[in-house]
Amino acid sequence: MQKVSLKLWQLLALITLTICGLLKSAEAAAKMALLEKFWKPICDLSEELDTRPGDAITQLDGAVSAIEAMLLVKLRAEAFAQIYFGTNKGRAGAIVAAHFGSKAHAALDKLKTKTIEEQTAAAATTSYLKGRLDEWLEIMHNTKSSTPHACLTDNAGTDAAPDSSGKIGNHRCKRQLSTIKKGSATKTQLTAEGYPMLKKPNEDGGNWQDNDLNCRLLSADTTDGITHTTAATWNFKVASGYIEIKTNGGVITVTDLSSLTETTGQKHQAFIDAWKATKSSKGAAESEYANSTGDITTLEGIAAAVNQGT
Repeated sequence: MQKVSLKLWQLLALITLTICGLLKSAEAAAKMALLEKFWKPICDLSEELDTRPGDAITQLDGAVSAIEAMLLVKLRAEAFAQIYFGTNKGRAGAIVAAHFGSKAHAALDKLKTKTIEEQTAAAATTSYLKGRLDEWLEIMHNTKSSTPHACLTDNAGTDAAPDSSGKIGNHRCKRQLSTIKKGSATKTQLTAEGYPMLKKPNEDGGNWQDNDLNCRLLSADTTDGITHTTAATWNFKVASGYIEIKTNGGVITVTDLSSLTETTGQKHQAFIDAWKATKSSKGAAESEYANSTGDITTLEGIAAAVNQGT
């Protein structure tokens, strides 16, 4: 009986030590630095967002240029009609002028009621999201000292990600908004569905941190977390709502941003707003700005001009 009791106590002691060890490991895990495979997609997104304001200018410029071209054709057709006034050529010129006048009016209306608002929203929301991500990246990258303290690490997890001009490690990540000027946007990080390149819940088995380097900014528990010796009141999110910091010493978790829906009031609302503003934007590709092609008798304004006896 005594031997049985001894074995039972030994088993209980072993279980207790195991549980304590697991709790300690979980607590330490929350302070692990983020691996390159996790933070690099955030840098890539920031860099792409930097191109969106310039793309908005390009779209507006394209729309205005199309309207200018229509008005120029209208003026030339009117001049032609005056030169050949009273002839079939003159009447044909007047009809063409009427078409392009009507088309320019429709394009101008589209510009005022949709395209300007749409492109302004795209530039504003993407710049705002970039600013929030850049601020987080800047804080994380600069929170480091002598080993073993850093928040962003290389993929091996052994060294803090080095800093160079406009980069974190070997990756472009300048963390500031470029001078806004006309340009084209790359559209691989932010698509019509969402943000497919950011890590999703449980991707890589959730293995995004390494314990060789410690980062207190990734913990909110009672042991040397961001609130020092007292746990934060509740779990909270950073990086514009993408990353959640735990009060129980757990590793970080993320919001799935790969396929979004139009909702409001979310912690990750900045991601939703930027996606919503860009997902169906046509810009200068709207049909109202397109060149006239096909049978002239079917074009806008032609029938009306003919019916008026022009």
